[in-house]
Amino acid sequence: MKKLVTLLSLFSLLFANSSLKIFISVDMEGVGGIGTSEMTRAKGKDYNLGRKLMTDEVNAVVSAIYEYNSSAEIIVNDSHGDMQNLNHQDLDPKVVYIQGNKKPYGMVQGLDKSFDGAIFLGYHARAGTARGFLAHTGSGSVKGLWLNETEVGEGGLNAFYAGEMNVPVILAAGDDVFTILKEEAEEDVLRLAGVGDEEITDSITKKTK
Repeated sequence: MKKLVTLLSLFSLLFANSSLKIFISVDMEGVGGIGTSEMTRAKGKDYNLGRKLMTDEVNAVVSAIYEYNSSAEIIVNDSHGDMQNLNHQDLDPKVVYIQGNKKPYGMVQGLDKSFDGAIFLGYHARAGTARGFLAHTGSGSVKGLWLNETEVGEGGLNAFYAGEMNVPVILAAGDDVFTILKEEAEEDVLRLAGVGDEEITDSITKKTK
């Protein structure tokens, strides 16, 4: 959360007198407090608790965004399982919520070039990762996924898509193994997407002009 606050501080300066549009993709396995698969499956005995934790995490991030820009436009895309997990009645009423799995672009449905930043919450390690909590890629039948000879999971694939849209990923949060993989793969994903740190900063700056 400290990283998010730092990034939003930067955004607040850049978008002080302009609109801010943020896309949030939220998975479930990497949400804080999720500890067993029973909390992530619709028929699991602790699923309702998992839904609450997932919803609370989204609301915490949404609240931080609105603190820095009260008129921000926020799209939240439910990205786990059948993609109907968030307690939508408990979400901040100002957000737009995308649910259901009839989505051509899945976890990044709704993300386009009009957004100023993307946030990935509750993400997990890719398939086959040692120590990865409930590690998998996609439906679970995928054993490995490579982009230009670089192995990625759902987070890497979605970051690549965001890069194609010229939208910087300002926060990617998940379990401890996912965050380690994220840090190791950031340069590869940026290279695959053709985006570097300077280009990201430059693209944000340009949108304020």
